[in-house]
Amino acid sequence: SKGCKMESTWASGAIELLRHADSHIDLNTAFDKRIAFISIDNCVETVIRAFLSMPSGKSGIKVSRKEFEEAGNSFPKLLNLLYKHALDKLVGIDEADIEHYHRIRNKLYHDGTGLSVDDQYLMAFRGIAGVLLQNLFDVALKEPITEGATLEGLIVKWNNIERVIKQRLEDSGISGTYKWEEAFAAGLVDPADVKTLTDLRLSRNRLVHSESIDKSDLAYWTKRSDQLLEKLQGARIQEEIAAPAHVEVSYEGIEIAQHRHRYSLVVSVTLKNTPDQDFFHINILWPSAVPIDKLKGFEEGEETIVEGHGYRVLSLFVDKRLWPGQKIKVIGNKTVAAIEYVFDQKVHNRIERSPVDLHYTLFLQSWHPVTGRVPFSGLNIY
Repeated sequence: SKGCKMESTWASGAIELLRHADSHIDLNTAFDKRIAFISIDNCVETVIRAFLSMPSGKSGIKVSRKEFEEAGNSFPKLLNLLYKHALDKLVGIDEADIEHYHRIRNKLYHDGTGLSVDDQYLMAFRGIAGVLLQNLFDVALKEPITEGATLEGLIVKWNNIERVIKQRLEDSGISGTYKWEEAFAAGLVDPADVKTLTDLRLSRNRLVHSESIDKSDLAYWTKRSDQLLEKLQGARIQEEIAAPAHVEVSYEGIEIAQHRHRYSLVVSVTLKNTPDQDFFHINILWPSAVPIDKLKGFEEGEETIVEGHGYRVLSLFVDKRLWPGQKIKVIGNKTVAAIEYVFDQKVHNRIERSPVDLHYTLFLQSWHPVTGRVPFSGLNIY
């Protein structure tokens, strides 16, 4: 395997099941195909259960013990729970896809040994399992070798297309659960691609759920997905080249008690372009809904309203030379500037009811400003 991180230990059972399925796929008999399909289904259920049961600090979602226990051993309930809490991690996979293949698995399991599995269905379900492992646990397993256009390949390509669009949206300040149509409104996708993307999604869904696969139809949409992905990735590279600097926003825990958490904001700046900068400054729009426990090094401006939420305007001047390729930590971690903030049940409930983001603008001497936003749901583990 490749890309395995610490999260892969949580997915070890699912990884073992998928490798078991791959070993049967390679044997290529009707019996082995049935066993592989059932094993892939077990893998998918194990992935879902493992992700929902992870600590929220690792998964990034908050599932109550009551919700998880009520889902029990019901595959549909576990699936619904996953899509309720982790929709932004499930780009490129529809809930209906998984339900469709789970029903095929039930038929194989309960209706006797005389049934066979279409190779395309088998590999498509293998693709879905692989995408779930990649999206939820950042684990990539080597796929079985198949020749020509496959339904599995189309599923993976569609997932990659949606991931690229999602990343471009987030980089432009549109985060959380989204619809890819928002990319058109934000001008992040060429209007000429609107029809291609719409037709591709419809054709991908039709092929995934069809009873028989037209190989020429599959080959055509595989080629169109390749072309669109190449175009989107090229535009993404151009965007990255165009951005003069990268701003990284994170946090560290200072004091984590049962009912009260205290965090410190951590912000780093990396200059991408020449020339070097003698100084720069960064503005932070801090949501009034999140109380600041300690503020150091900032000038505070008047409060402002953004998207219906109140914000404090915090301005930091950094009198340091920044060289191309150099990364400087400007807030937190023993720097001259600090924002320490508090999360308790009251703050948590407020953010859950009405989500807010931290907004930033980086001003450089020689380049246009760099702006962005980070949801506060990702700046705490309460």
